[in-house]
Amino acid sequence: MQTTIVDRCHVLSTDDREMLQRRLLFALSRFSAELLLVEAVVDDQNGPRGGVDKQLRLKARLRNGETLTVEKRGPSVIAAVSHAGSRLARLVTRALDRRQERPASFSSHSRER
Repeated sequence: MQTTIVDRCHVLSTDDREMLQRRLLFALSRFSAELLLVEAVVDDQNGPRGGVDKQLRLKARLRNGETLTVEKRGPSVIAAVSHAGSRLARLVTRALDRRQERPASFSSHSRER
């Protein structure tokens, strides 16, 4: 699994970037065999005015070509990554479960005939 962090407004310090990387790996490492790429795009919606304006978009590309996207806003990128990472992990789980259910349903129809 390759991870990429894009900081559009240069709001991430080196420590924040490392923390973001660690939290992504923590949330998604169990899916590393199924994930080709995880991209995190960080943006500051209000600029220097402050507020709940740090936006984090996570995009994951699965081996089967499916792309999953999660967006989260928060007062800081670190706050947003906790929620977005767990949400993306649930989406990956659901996508993998759907993929495993399809062959089973096809084989059950062929047995009934």
